[in-house]
Amino acid sequence: MVFPEYGITGFIDAPKMARENVYPFMEVLPDCYNGTCKLCCQKSATGQEIQNGVACIAKQSKMYVQANMIAARPCEVLKDHNCPYDNHYLFNTNIIFNPAGCMIAKYHKEHLVEEEPIRLDTPRENQHVTFDTEYGRFGTAVCADGLYKLPMVSLVEDYQIDHLLFSSAWGNAEWWPIMQPMEWQYAMAARYNISVIAANTHEPSESYTGSGIYRSQSALNYTWDESDPLKSTMLTAELPVITKRIKPRHLPTAGDTRQSAAPTGQAIPKPDGTITIVNDTYNVRILKGDTGGAEVCYGTHCCCLKYARNNTQELYVLGSYAGVQDNVFKLRVESCLVLRCPTDDLKSCSRHVELSKTSFSIFELESTFISEYVFPNILPMSHAYSKLDWKFIRPDRHSNVIKSSGDWPLMAAALIGMDF
Repeated sequence: MVFPEYGITGFIDAPKMARENVYPFMEVLPDCYNGTCKLCCQKSATGQEIQNGVACIAKQSKMYVQANMIAARPCEVLKDHNCPYDNHYLFNTNIIFNPAGCMIAKYHKEHLVEEEPIRLDTPRENQHVTFDTEYGRFGTAVCADGLYKLPMVSLVEDYQIDHLLFSSAWGNAEWWPIMQPMEWQYAMAARYNISVIAANTHEPSESYTGSGIYRSQSALNYTWDESDPLKSTMLTAELPVITKRIKPRHLPTAGDTRQSAAPTGQAIPKPDGTITIVNDTYNVRILKGDTGGAEVCYGTHCCCLKYARNNTQELYVLGSYAGVQDNVFKLRVESCLVLRCPTDDLKSCSRHVELSKTSFSIFELESTFISEYVFPNILPMSHAYSKLDWKFIRPDRHSNVIKSSGDWPLMAAALIGMDF
C-alpha cells in the first residue's frame, strides 16, 4: 500500500509557507540498520503518533505500507555548520513498514522543488533505499527524484530493484503539455523495465491528479479524475513475483555509435516555425495530410515521424529540441515530441489540451540520442492508456522508437533523452 506525497500531513505546498508551519507535522525517526528501524506498532507512542499509526495500519492489514511524512533530525548549530537555525533538519520522507508493523526503511527526498527549500532540507548523502520481500526487491523515491540519475538509475542498474514505490505531488501543468504525472509514471516503468506503484496527491482544484500501477510497458490499473476532489481511489493490481536477483539492465552495444540523429550527407529539413515549452524553444513541423511522414531537427538532433490519422482538422506538430533544460531538470536534454495544439495558432501548442477527435492508425516516432537514458512519454485523451496499443522499442542503446495504433485520440507523445 502506497500513500501519496503529503498524504498524511496534508497538502502543504502553499507558496512561501514558513518552516515553522511544518513543526506540528514533524517527528524524529529511529535509526535504521540492515533493514531494522527499532519501531513497531505500539498501543501508544508519544511523539511518534504518525509513524506509529502507519505501523499499526501495516500490522492490522498484514501489508507492506509506504507513507510520506516530515522527518526531523536533531543537530547542534555549534557542532554542525550545516545545521539549520532551529537545531534540526527537516526532510520530506518516505517510511516503509512490513506486515508485522515494523519500520524496515526510510528515505529522504533528494530533489526538492518549487517552494520546498523554504521549509525543508536536502539530505547531504546520496541514498539508495531498497528492501527485499517475498515478492521481489523494492526501491522507493519521492516525486522529482524520479527525474534524476540519483537515486533512480542507481536503484535500477546497481541495486536491481524489481518494483518502485513512488509517492508524489505532481501537477498537471497547463503550461507543460508533456510529462504530465501519469506520463512520467508510465515512462519510468517502460524505460527501466520495472513495476511502478505510483500514488499521486489528489487535489483537482490545484490540478494534482493521476495515480497508477504499471509493469514495464503495461498500465495495469490507474485513475485520473479532475472533477471531484473527494473522489480518491484505491488501486489494486497483480504484479509478478520476482525471485532472481540477476537480470540484464543494459542492451547490447552492437551498433552503439552514440551519434545524433542528423542524416549524414543530407540537408537538414527547414522547420515550419518554433514553439516554447518551459523556456525551451522547439523547432517544429506541422503534420499535413491524413498520412505521410515528417522530420525536424534542432541542430544535429533530428526527429522522424510516420503517421496515418483519421482527422486533419486539428493542428498537430512534430518538435525537436536539444539543450540545457534549466527550469525543471537542470540538465541537458534531447527531446522529440508530437503535440495536439489547442488552436490553429502555433503559439497555442505550449499549452496542455484535454480533448481531441484525432486518432492514429499508424504512429512511429523515432530518433537517435546521445544519452542512453531516453524515456517514452505518451498521453491518450482522458489518460485512457488501456485504449491505446503502443510499444517502446530500443534497437540499440541510443536509438528509440515509439509505435502506437488504435482508434482512441492521442494528445501527446515524446521521447525525452536525459544526459545524466
